[in-house]
Amino acid sequence: LALLQALHSLGVDPYTARALGDVSRPLRPPPFIRCINDHEGPRTMPLRDASAVALQVIMLGFPPSSLMEVEYCHTLGADGFYRKYGAFLAGGRVLPRHVVVGKGWISKFGELHEPWITQECERYVETNPHEAEIRRVFEIAKLEYGRIDYAIAKDRMIVWEVNSNPLVMFSLADHPEEGDA
Repeated sequence: LALLQALHSLGVDPYTARALGDVSRPLRPPPFIRCINDHEGPRTMPLRDASAVALQVIMLGFPPSSLMEVEYCHTLGADGFYRKYGAFLAGGRVLPRHVVVGKGWISKFGELHEPWITQECERYVETNPHEAEIRRVFEIAKLEYGRIDYAIAKDRMIVWEVNSNPLVMFSLADHPEEGDA
């Protein structure tokens, strides 16, 4: 929550977030609800008003103190697809990992597996086009290691989260020589 608010106040992100019930920070509608300290993504769809937020909080069953409201930020590409980029910062290096392309505003794993998506991901990993912006976000977060999830909209980075303790995984499809043992 603090990082999202800092990124907004420094002009990195166009959207902001607030602790549930914090009326001192106005939000542009429609907000959605996330847990403050997890990386599961949105817990709700964008909600139309305060009564819908209150109802969703009750239905989610989480303590209200563990939740935040986040402004919805439109990141649909001109081609009709959403993209979520992921990169690591480790050992002083920015390591681009993936581009997830999907039809929905929440794209955690990607439901599309087309050759053009593979090519787009390969270009991203090879060119590391957002390295400077990623470094700036990690500096703001005061982290030397982690994974960032973000989108690009109107030629600017939109940061969804920075995970300070990411799970590093690979598949045998990524490293076929591992399967030969």
